[in-house]
Amino acid sequence: MSSPSGKTLKGIGAPIRLPLSVAGQVAWTSIRVRMVRSLVTVSSVVLAVAFLLTVLGEAAVNRAVWVSHSALAQPERQAAKLRAVLEHPRSDEELLDLVANQAGALAAWRAALPPITQQLQQPVTQQPGTPQANVQSPAAEPDFPALSTEAGSAVRLIAWIDDLKPSQRYLLVRNRLVAEFVLNLDAPGAAAHCRDTSAGFKGVRLPLDRDGLDRLAAAGPRLRTALGALAEAEQRRLAQVAAAGGPAAVAAKLTGPADPAAMTAAGAPLDQILPGLTAAGQVALAGQIRLDRMVVAAASALAKANEIDPSLLRPDDVTDWPALHRLLAEASAKPEPTAVQRLAKLPAVSAVLGAEPDGERLRTALNAVLTMRRFYKADAWKDVPLAAETKQLTQQNLERLSERRLIRLNRLLTEAVTAGLVRYRPAPPVVTIDRLADGDVLLAPAAADLKAAIETALSGVGGNLAELSAELSRRKAAGVLTTTFSGLGPTGYDPDANRERTFWLVVLSLLVCTVGIVNAMTMAVTERFREIATMKCLGALDSFIVKAFLIESAAIGLVGAGVGAVGGVLVVLAQAQWRFGGAFWQVFPASELALVAAGSIFCGLFLAVVGALFPAVQAARMSPIEAMRVDL
Repeated sequence: MSSPSGKTLKGIGAPIRLPLSVAGQVAWTSIRVRMVRSLVTVSSVVLAVAFLLTVLGEAAVNRAVWVSHSALAQPERQAAKLRAVLEHPRSDEELLDLVANQAGALAAWRAALPPITQQLQQPVTQQPGTPQANVQSPAAEPDFPALSTEAGSAVRLIAWIDDLKPSQRYLLVRNRLVAEFVLNLDAPGAAAHCRDTSAGFKGVRLPLDRDGLDRLAAAGPRLRTALGALAEAEQRRLAQVAAAGGPAAVAAKLTGPADPAAMTAAGAPLDQILPGLTAAGQVALAGQIRLDRMVVAAASALAKANEIDPSLLRPDDVTDWPALHRLLAEASAKPEPTAVQRLAKLPAVSAVLGAEPDGERLRTALNAVLTMRRFYKADAWKDVPLAAETKQLTQQNLERLSERRLIRLNRLLTEAVTAGLVRYRPAPPVVTIDRLADGDVLLAPAAADLKAAIETALSGVGGNLAELSAELSRRKAAGVLTTTFSGLGPTGYDPDANRERTFWLVVLSLLVCTVGIVNAMTMAVTERFREIATMKCLGALDSFIVKAFLIESAAIGLVGAGVGAVGGVLVVLAQAQWRFGGAFWQVFPASELALVAAGSIFCGLFLAVVGALFPAVQAARMSPIEAMRVDL
């Protein structure tokens, strides 16, 4: 028996199984007819997916920039640590960490240190945070390997106390140093005080259990003895540094192929200072040390240039010294008061004019005049045409002018009354080491001498101005990134803590996404109960109705997830650009963002289908008469 459409029926009253394409047509018609309702559902998916992608994308961007920033800043941190160790004895925390992790090698290193001779003995600056008692030589050789466990416990406890809030730290250690408090837990009541006080801290927990704290307290005398031995070893090590030429000379050894044994003999045991330093890391550290030497050389050149005010007269600033001498001598003999006569009658200048012309003596006298506070008086200069720069300076409070601006004003006044014999020189720019990062700061003609002095200083350490400017620009950008990351949390950016925060934000976004989508799809299904009843009366099976609704929800979910993903990516990119600037585009995490976008789209699509599944199944199971009687 055949149906009018040509479908073969298995028997009278057998249901007609419509193809999947018909379910798709029904779903598309439903979306088109109920466009407003569909757009509401799509918007819920868009918002949920955009929020989810923003959370995950922000975490991926922060992590990528942080990894890159940390890798680029590592040589600078290592160089700073190396300089600190070469200049000062290591702190108790550092020495305890060595005992905990390198006890055997530490004992061998101390035993191999040469004694301090009278020639090599140098005064050692006590490192802040090191108890004075620890610098005394011990009576017996300590057993470093036997103390490694207790030293590790002390390091953990010190780090835990350092991370406490200031008020909590004060309640625990009072006015003592943290290392001193931990190393003296064997004092009467000290361990009990540590346990009882820390028990009242909310949100933190003592890193050592009762037995561990008691063992640390019992090991206190032996730890203090070990640190005393290491403090004495630090004196011998710093004597090695002095014998090798000082911290700068020892650090310079790393700019070439460094022999670990030679570095240890020079007072810089790299395996202790920078454990795990690879060959590539050593190359990066050598480059950083070279850049640091360039910065120091440039800063020294700037300091020397700033010692002499560039507005003071130089020999080549005057076209004819004898002519200037005659001009001032003639002015001093005239009876009428003029500005040039005021200059000539000043004691420092008049004493020179009474002798034979001497350019060097006259220059010294005029430079003394340029430093005078009351060289300018309005009545004496009212008939002299002054340049715009001079007028700007004279309109200010002359008593409050800085020394540099005062000398500049007197220089301009001297130029105005010497009939062109004193050449005009533009005001030199105020250059600091930070301003050298700007490429145009030394391009002004007035900065030519300063630029030459800096280039000369840099050539002495094998550098040039371009490398220095690039390094200073990198440091400036790194400082901005450090400030940015420090503002990403109460205690700065912490990848581990940020991972937990991201997890809970993802959970929240998934809840928002689920609730929004399920609510929208439930309303979209329940308001069509009569339509469902009509389809069932016309012979549609439950499976057909479920398929139609799932296709509709999948289409809505796909469109909403796609739009939400695009919006989320744009938000992530805008936020990253605003927060990190060019540093973000240098490490652009394309694969991570693509993975996050794909996961967010799949999540939105999945939740849209799942959200429509329950109400669709519930509606499909309703009898036609029951569905027709639903009052909407």
